[in-house]
Amino acid sequence: MAVRYQKLKLYLRGWMNYYAIDIRYQQACDLDQWIRRRICMCYWKMWRKPRTNIRNLMNKGVSDVLAICCGISSKADWRSAQTKGIQIALNNERLKR
Repeated sequence: MAVRYQKLKLYLRGWMNYYAIDIRYQQACDLDQWIRRRICMCYWKMWRKPRTNIRNLMNKGVSDVLAICCGISSKADWRSAQTKGIQIALNNERLKR
């Protein structure tokens, strides 16, 4: 993930410098939400197996029942990234670290 963060940082810095004049506040907020959800999706894909998903969610403070529901869900990665369990586990403070 460190390599992904580095590439994302370089890409966003260049993109924002190029489009900063034209971008509005709401568009910047929408882009920020999309990027955070995309990062959560990358973590979810990286964990791969349901057992690993459940274990990692529980280690990050999600309740047992909610972790199991999220871990065995048949939703796709993008849709799973918006579920409550993943939002609790990968909140803004954790993503900043």
